[in-house]
Amino acid sequence: MVASNSLQVVLVTPEKTLLDESATSLRFPLEDGQIGILPNRAPMVGRLGLGELLITQGSTTKHFFIEGGFCQVKGSTVTILTNRAISSKDLNLSKIEDDLAKAESLRQDIPEQREKRNIELPRLKSMKAIAAKKPTR
Repeated sequence: MVASNSLQVVLVTPEKTLLDESATSLRFPLEDGQIGILPNRAPMVGRLGLGELLITQGSTTKHFFIEGGFCQVKGSTVTILTNRAISSKDLNLSKIEDDLAKAESLRQDIPEQREKRNIELPRLKSMKAIAAKKPTR
């Protein structure tokens, strides 16, 4: 049973359930902008975007990179079904920077490279921003 001043957060990828714990607030990207979730929020379903998931429990905040999927708020439970979720502590900034440099060097005049560049750049820039932070855990 979840207290009336908290949320139960369930974070699921195709491979496994990464998280199932209580939180006092959440913030994450929807396809059309950021959303914050507090206890007693009205039910909703949304399409996830690409970016940072913040899960706050008291003075502790967990940071994740998430990439697409869906969320559902029903009662005090928030379920986040995402294609990819990576904890900020598992993001390797130097590898991300290397991958970003490779993506930036892809040619725009070659359709296959332009398409790959257009997919990779936003994803890697978002991952870099999250990895570069010094989150409170």
